[in-house]
Amino acid sequence: FESKMIQRELGEEAKNGVIPTEHLEYLPFTSRRNRAGWYPPHVDRGRYVRLATELAFRKDQSRRCASKDREWYVAEIGVIRRKLSALLYPTGLSA
Repeated sequence: FESKMIQRELGEEAKNGVIPTEHLEYLPFTSRRNRAGWYPPHVDRGRYVRLATELAFRKDQSRRCASKDREWYVAEIGVIRRKLSALLYPTGLSA
């Protein structure tokens, strides 16, 4: 269940350019996340995996939470997206 949920939620993020589409082959799967070389060399893999999976869980939780809590989850999702963007696409780093 967890892998499918992560894949679903991060698939949406990949479509919106938050994470690279090719990372969907690794992030949802515990056994693949630990492989070397699939993430950019400047990225701390552990931090990236934590942020990406946290994003997936917060998105899923926001869909299922009580309406009174939704605003908090939406805000958290925004914070995590900004952290991911800064991690993956730091300013001053040329492609």
